[in-house]
Amino acid sequence: MTEYNDFYECEKPLTPADIGYVEEELSIKFSDDFKKHYLKFNGGTPKNTIWVDVFGKYDDREVRDFIPILYHEAFENDPSFTLDGRVKEEWSNAEVPKNLIPFAFDWVGNYFCLDHFNQKIYYFIRDVWSDNLTQDQNFKVNSVFLCDTFERFVQSLVFNDEEDA
Repeated sequence: MTEYNDFYECEKPLTPADIGYVEEELSIKFSDDFKKHYLKFNGGTPKNTIWVDVFGKYDDREVRDFIPILYHEAFENDPSFTLDGRVKEEWSNAEVPKNLIPFAFDWVGNYFCLDHFNQKIYYFIRDVWSDNLTQDQNFKVNSVFLCDTFERFVQSLVFNDEEDA
């Protein structure tokens, strides 16, 4: 995997055993590029925050933070602030489809997700819901495909020039 971005304010480093524990807890399998990234950066804020669709099909989206898989010192390791705890809670409450693993969020709380079945990356819109659709229909409409791999997603992040303006 190419070095393509730097992250700051990351949480306690993970071990392969930590990742294996979460995979077992959630009954899922993370992609190899996802695991490699999280072994280096457990959550945190990327230096390059803007996701750009190289094909021009979707609007740019800004990543606020990546969610740590385990450990969150500022919140005393409260599971609600880790990927492991958040996924369990949101799957249990049917707030996120069970194929999606939220790993990052934007400034309004929408998620960037790994589909643990096909390893593709989706943007899951949480701030829009239609009472005229079923839950499954809302999940489908609110899940926007971004790219085919986690590595490509992170490589597509560019520096936000407007942040310093």
